Amino acid sequence: MIKKKKSFFNLVEVALAIAVAGIGIAGGMALFPVGMNASRDAMAENYCGDTAEQLMSYISAYCKNDWAGTIWNGAPVASIPDIRQLEDPGNDWGNDSDRDKDEPSGNTALDWCIPADADALGGIYFNDTDGNHLPDDLSIFKIVRKSGDYEDFAAAVRLWKKPINNFDKVVAAGGPLVVGASYKYGAALYAEVSWPISKPYSKRDKMYFYKEIFNPNP
Repeated sequence: MIKKKKSFFNLVEVALAIAVAGIGIAGGMALFPVGMNASRDAMAENYCGDTAEQLMSYISAYCKNDWAGTIWNGAPVASIPDIRQLEDPGNDWGNDSDRDKDEPSGNTALDWCIPADADALGGIYFNDTDGNHLPDDLSIFKIVRKSGDYEDFAAAVRLWKKPINNFDKVVAAGGPLVVGASYKYGAALYAEVSWPISKPYSKRDKMYFYKEIFNPNP
């Protein structure tokens, strides 16, 4: 009887096998951050759209209830600015202008409302420097979404307004049709959502939204 000699892997073969397996595992592991980032970005964009819709619906109702105090009283009301502030060289938002005065390098003119007030609005924080539980202005907000005690999403929202093109039309006595530039009958609201709010403004993701609102009692 001829006995077959058992053959074992040598060290070179074992090393090659480990190297091949390691490359495969490393390639698979490299996909995890990509997938997690894609999932995070998709979740953030969903939150962003929901955030903008919720806030602009709140602002729409707020303005309709007090058009003269928020939009137009014969002249534009400054509660919502008439220009996107970054377009104004004298009023740059900067990295820290939407951070609470209690935060490092925060804006001394900004003081977010207490959490109870924000929770009553579904996680909308407004500027409440005087502590009267009402927005000091309607130009800046913070939106926070949580799962239990964990913060899933936090963004800054900037608002500004412009007249609706070709909407406010008046006819002067005996004169031609004139396109006005007032907000007597309606306004176009613009919103910029930037996130995460913990990052400097220049490093955030941003999305923009538009909504037209109309004066119920012109």
